[in-house]
Amino acid sequence: MSADGGRTRLRENKRGKKTAKGRRRFRGAWREPKLFIIYVVDAEGKLDRSFVPILDALIQGPELIDFYHAVEHLGKLASLRKGWSSKQRKSWVHKHRNILLQGYV
Repeated sequence: MSADGGRTRLRENKRGKKTAKGRRRFRGAWREPKLFIIYVVDAEGKLDRSFVPILDALIQGPELIDFYHAVEHLGKLASLRKGWSSKQRKSWVHKHRNILLQGYV
């Protein structure tokens, strides 16, 4: 089984008047689709062609967050602390990154 995410923009029409050319206005909100594929491999690690892979995707709000993105958010959070020096921010992110690595939330 393999899982991945991506980025796509969904076009959602806005209410109100059309443009001068008669086109509808829209919002282009970014969404992160969650994609996964289930496939079978043989003993040598090659794709088994007798099994049809199962693919699926969904576009919803965030459900899971991987380690990389969690640490990215820690950095953003630390940057909001105006009273901290750069060294204090790095230390805080490093400490909480290690907590995540150990499996604690």
